[in-house]
Amino acid sequence: MKNIYKLKFHPLFSLLTIICVITGNFKKFFLFMLVILLHELGHILMGIILKQKIEKVIILPF
Repeated sequence: MKNIYKLKFHPLFSLLTIICVITGNFKKFFLFMLVILLHELGHILMGIILKQKIEKVIILPF
């Protein structure tokens, strides 16, 4: 059984990243996104444990 997950970022995510870099808030933004990614990995892990089909994970900027 082959598990391939698609991780997609919303287009506004790129804009928010650029704004955070310009305003000097990139470190806070990076830490915030790290927490969100770890949270989403938890969802994927539970899906694997419960044998659910996960087609994609979309990261939204809000």
